[in-house]
Amino acid sequence: MASTKNSIEQEANDNVSRRFNLLKHFFIFTTVNGVLLSFDYLVTKEGDWAYIPLFAWGVVIFGHSLSVIFSDFFAGWRKKLLDNEVNKLKKSK
Repeated sequence: MASTKNSIEQEANDNVSRRFNLLKHFFIFTTVNGVLLSFDYLVTKEGDWAYIPLFAWGVVIFGHSLSVIFSDFFAGWRKKLLDNEVNKLKKSK
């Protein structure tokens, strides 16, 4: 029984860590790109070079978001399929 509790706590900890890491990534993204955009606007006043890292990093953070969302989705789907399979095997025996 204790191992089940530990595995559930570990799974919950992993889920929270994934979401928290995404929030940290987003915070760093907004801070760094805010500084770059401010620097581009206030200092260089020519060219819009700061939009390049903003767009590239935006694509990366979008992928990171999808990975967190779909990992939760697939974990739930896997559990549902596993429960169905266990029920089938119990009925057949």
